[in-house]
Amino acid sequence: MGAGKSKPVDEPLSVDELSRLWDRRDHKLSGEITEAGALGLLDDIRRVYGVEAPWPPDVAETLFRNFDDHGLGTWTWYSFRLLAGERHRKLQRALAHERDQQKRGRSRGSSWGNWLD
Repeated sequence: MGAGKSKPVDEPLSVDELSRLWDRRDHKLSGEITEAGALGLLDDIRRVYGVEAPWPPDVAETLFRNFDDHGLGTWTWYSFRLLAGERHRKLQRALAHERDQQKRGRSRGSSWGNWLD
């Protein structure tokens, strides 16, 4: 993406784009990152999509848990790369909601409900 240009929310990140983001966080090159690394990735992703404000903590935690396939408190490269395909819809809903809140200037995180279902 060029400077100042954000990616449309309905367009998934490519595997190459995801790989570049992942490589910045997988310092041990193990194919697995901790929750802190995953939350950093979520912040990187929100910036790519033009969402300026940080994720509300409950949203970030919910996204993390939803993509922690093995319940070990980590993300694997295999699980993360699925955001380029089938898992993008869950992330898309979260990004769209945050972008809407940003545009409207409403209080954030107050109307989430079961948005990942």
